[in-house]
Amino acid sequence: MAGWGWMCLRAYLWLFLLVMVFFAVPLAGGRGRRPGREGSRMARRQAPTAQPLLITGDTPPFSPASTASNKVKYRVVLVENKPFIIKTRSENNKTVYDGFCMDILKGLAEELRFDYTLYEVPDGNFGLLTKNGSWDGMIREVIDGRADFTLGPLTISSQREAAVDFTKPYMDYGNGLVMKKPAAERPNLFAFLLPFQIRVWMSIIAALFAVGFLLWATSRIRYTLGVGDLENDNDNNFTLKNSLWFSYWSIVRKGGEPAPRAIHTRLLGGFWWLFSLIVMATYTANLTAFLTVKRLETPIRSLEDLVHQSTVEFGTVRGNFLYNFFREQKGSENVFDRIWYALETQPDMLVDNQTEGVERTRRGNYAYIGEYPALEYEVRHDEGCQLMMVGNPFMTRGYGIATKRGSSLSKTLSVGILRLQEKGKITQLREKWWNNRGCSLFGRPPKTGAEGLGLDTFFGVFVVLICGAVLACLVSVLEILYYKCCKRKSMMTGTTTELEKLMVDTEADKLARTTLKCLEEGSLQLVIRKAGDNHLVGNNVPISISRESLHKENDKID
Repeated sequence: MAGWGWMCLRAYLWLFLLVMVFFAVPLAGGRGRRPGREGSRMARRQAPTAQPLLITGDTPPFSPASTASNKVKYRVVLVENKPFIIKTRSENNKTVYDGFCMDILKGLAEELRFDYTLYEVPDGNFGLLTKNGSWDGMIREVIDGRADFTLGPLTISSQREAAVDFTKPYMDYGNGLVMKKPAAERPNLFAFLLPFQIRVWMSIIAALFAVGFLLWATSRIRYTLGVGDLENDNDNNFTLKNSLWFSYWSIVRKGGEPAPRAIHTRLLGGFWWLFSLIVMATYTANLTAFLTVKRLETPIRSLEDLVHQSTVEFGTVRGNFLYNFFREQKGSENVFDRIWYALETQPDMLVDNQTEGVERTRRGNYAYIGEYPALEYEVRHDEGCQLMMVGNPFMTRGYGIATKRGSSLSKTLSVGILRLQEKGKITQLREKWWNNRGCSLFGRPPKTGAEGLGLDTFFGVFVVLICGAVLACLVSVLEILYYKCCKRKSMMTGTTTELEKLMVDTEADKLARTTLKCLEEGSLQLVIRKAGDNHLVGNNVPISISRESLHKENDKID
C-alpha cells in the first residue's frame, strides 16, 4: 500500500508542474493571450485599413472623454456634383467644399468622433468597370487603399457591391428627364376668340343672319297678306334692318326694339334667346378658363413620348450607371430597350458629365436623362428658369458610402447614418438643399401672390372697340356728305323727293295739332255758314282762320 501511495503522489506532483509551466507565460502577460496572437493583433491595429471602432448595441465608438489627439483620421475621396458636393474658392484662394454630402460627413464626424482629409478623384469618375475588368474613379481609390471611404452620390449596384462594401443608403432616389421649357407664346391679339373654334364662330354668325332673315321674311309675308291682328301685331316694324338688329342684341343679351308681338315672332325669338343663352354661358366659362389658366404644353411628357419622336435628341452620361442599365436592357423590347437602341446608333447624343448634359439642354432641342435629385437642383437653381422636369421618376435606387471590401468601417458608418436619420438631420438637410424656392419644376411659374390679367390679354377687345368706333364715325361722315350734297341737288331740281314729302307731312301734322290745342283752350272758335250766306249760324262771331295765324300760334307753343 505504501508503494502505491508514493506512486500516486509522484503523479500528482508531475501534473502540477506541467500545469504551472503551461500557464506561466500567459499569467505573466496578465490577459491570458499567447505572445504570437498579441503581436499579430498589434500589427493589424497599426494597419491603415483596420478600425478601432467597435460598436456593440448602443455603446458609442468613442468615449465622451476622448480628446482630439486620439481621434482617427480617414482619407475621404470625393467627386464634385451639385448639390451633393459643391466646390468653391475662399478669399485666400483655398478650395472649400460644401453641399448635402459634406453636411452628412460633418454629422457623421460629430456622431462617431473622427477626423478626415478630403481629396478629389483624379479621373473625375464615380466608379465604372472598364473593358479589361478593372475599376476606375472613386471605387478604384478605395480598392487600392488610397481612400478609406467615398463621398458623393454613388449609386449602390450589384457590380460595385462585388468590389467594395456599401453602407446603408442615406438617400433613395429615382431617375428623371429634364428639358428646356417651350418658348413663351406671343400675346394673342384675339385671345377672346379662343374659347370657340373658327367653325363654331362661323356657325354662330350664320345662325344670326339666318334668324334675322327668317324673322323679316315671315313678318313681311304676314303683313302683305293682312294675316293676324293688324292693330296689335307689329309685323310692319320688322324690316330687314330691324330683324338683323333683333338677332344681334338678343345674342349679346341686351334689350332693344322692336319687341316681338305676333305668335310666330315670339316663337322664333324665344328659341333664339334660348340658343343665345347657352352659347353665351359656354363662351363665358371657357373664356374664364383660357384667360386665368396658362399652361405650358409640351409634346413630350414621358419616356414613351421621348422614344416615339425624332425631333428632340436625348442622352445621358457616357458609361454611368444609367448608361449601363440601358445597355443591359438590350433585347427586352421595352422603352429602355428603345432608348438604348437610339443611344447605340447615335453615340453623339451622349455627354461626358452632367454639367455638359444640362448645358446642352439649355441650348434647346435636347433632353437629358439623369438622377432626379441632381436634376431637381439644377432646375430650381437655373438662371432664367429655362429648364423643366418631364414625367415621373423611374427606377428607384439608393446612394451609399463605399468602403474597402471586408472593412468594419462600413458597419460603423451605417450605424452613424441610421442615427442621423433617426434624429431627423438628413431630412433637415434635404429641405435645406432641395427647398421649394426658386424655379418651378414642371414649367409653371412660381406663385408670387394674386396677379391680375395683363393688358396683352384684352388688347384684342380694345382693338375691336376702336374699329367699331372708327366705323361708326366713318358712316356718320358719309351720311352727312350724302345728305349735304346729293339731297340738296335733288331739291334744287324741283323734284319732290321722299324727304320733301316727309317734311310736308310733318308740317301738316304740326299745324293740325296746334289747331286742336287752340280749340281746346278756347282761343279759337269755328263758325259754320252756308255757301253764299252771310248770316251766321248761331250767335257766335265769325273768325277767319288762316295758315299764317296758325303758324303764329304754333311758334308760341314751340
